[in-house]
Amino acid sequence: EYFTLSAPPFPGKIENDNKNRLAQFTLGRLSFNIFQPKNLVCTVKSICNPVSVHNAKNDDSSHVGTEFTYNFIVDLIIHAPSNEDSNNDQHRDIHNSDIEATIITKGFCRPSPDVNNRMMVTFTGSSLFQKKKSDKATKLLWNKKFANAYRKADRERSYSGWMLHYGLKWFLGLTYPDDADALDKEHEFSFKMKYPFSSYFDVLYLDEDIRITKGSRGTIVVVDRMKDSTTIATIS
Repeated sequence: EYFTLSAPPFPGKIENDNKNRLAQFTLGRLSFNIFQPKNLVCTVKSICNPVSVHNAKNDDSSHVGTEFTYNFIVDLIIHAPSNEDSNNDQHRDIHNSDIEATIITKGFCRPSPDVNNRMMVTFTGSSLFQKKKSDKATKLLWNKKFANAYRKADRERSYSGWMLHYGLKWFLGLTYPDDADALDKEHEFSFKMKYPFSSYFDVLYLDEDIRITKGSRGTIVVVDRMKDSTTIATIS
């Protein structure tokens, strides 16, 4: 397993005066704008990237090669102000209404048949769930914050938004989360792609401890291999 040392590779980082210098994004930015409410502010605590052999190919003539799992486990804090009607941000009870949550984005990768040190990566879906499921107060806040979130998003979606919504559904075979997921005992939202898109990353450096990669959009990511005694550091 690897832990991200560089800034989280998500677009739309929120610029603020966060004293702890932790990276913040909206929930939408962390989930391809699929999880709702997409405008909730989230602080990313850590990103774990477990990699393991998923499907070894025995045919030496295969252009696919060994396939690996390539999941991302993002531990975060969802800031859910309990008094959203207040016009004064100073009156919002933010710290007492934070929710610890996890987003797991599932994917796999395989060596490129054409370019050395390049891995082709495909993401197939994602899930969002509350970490402290046994905490009653947090569970109530979770239910309140996500109640009817997808129904509300449908009401507020523009014509162009509906075109994108159905375009993703048709071309990617995307199964969207919905409000019924909130009634599940696990309180988990998820989406899956039947025909997922693929991208790639180039491995710039790799040893027993560090991996440095460059994504298809030019993003440089530095990760540290997890050891038994590893302490997860906060990232900015």
